[in-house]
Amino acid sequence: MEPTSETSSQPDDPKRALLDEYFSEAGFVPRLHDQVWDKAALQRLLAAQRRYLQSPRDRERFPREIGEAFWLPEREARRCGRRAGFGLQHAVSVYEQGCEQLHDMAYRLFAGESVHLTDSNAEQVAAVQAPACSPAEARTRQALLDESLADDGFVLRLRCDLQWDRPAFGRLRRAMRAYLAARANAPWLDRETAELFWRLEWFVPAWSSHANFPREHAAGHYDEVFAVLGDLAIPLFVEGDLDANGDAEAAAMWAAP
Repeated sequence: MEPTSETSSQPDDPKRALLDEYFSEAGFVPRLHDQVWDKAALQRLLAAQRRYLQSPRDRERFPREIGEAFWLPEREARRCGRRAGFGLQHAVSVYEQGCEQLHDMAYRLFAGESVHLTDSNAEQVAAVQAPACSPAEARTRQALLDESLADDGFVLRLRCDLQWDRPAFGRLRRAMRAYLAARANAPWLDRETAELFWRLEWFVPAWSSHANFPREHAAGHYDEVFAVLGDLAIPLFVEGDLDANGDAEAAAMWAAP
């Protein structure tokens, strides 16, 4: 009888398995960048994401690289799926289904999908909980969440009143940038703020592009806002620095006309 190695006796690590699949050269995102919609790679990624979601974990804070492994595949799938070359590979329904599957996985992470834990698994979760955030991060986090929920804020004005409030977007943008600056590339993500960045990036374009949404500005203005929201998500989910001059250069853009 052959001896069992110490490595093989260890349980599988869903986090490591997900990151290995996500960062693999044959993974779904690298294949997208090669102009290939790889259905097999997509299914491997979805399976790895699902295993992670079903594993014991701290639902309120998680490593930034985990957030990236859920955020970027959905983002890139939607971006690449709109390119003309991809339309020649599969039926449109293939892209739509893949994007919806990735969106569902991201929603489960960022919205805090419940996970049933046994007593023994609860101890494992406690052992991997993230360190407390800094006072500056906690302060700017609360300011950002307050702004996102304000009655006169951009989000509620957009969703409930069908109003595109440029000054309100300016306040929201500054709150997002202040939070990113306070984080200083911290390796852990707070679920609520990660959900906000993720949701704004797809919800604002989808809601304001509806045929019944009243557009009062030139099309280029809305496209610029969509790009800003996408750009702000990058330093949250992927390590990077903010443009130090971003607020000063864009101040006039978000002011009332």
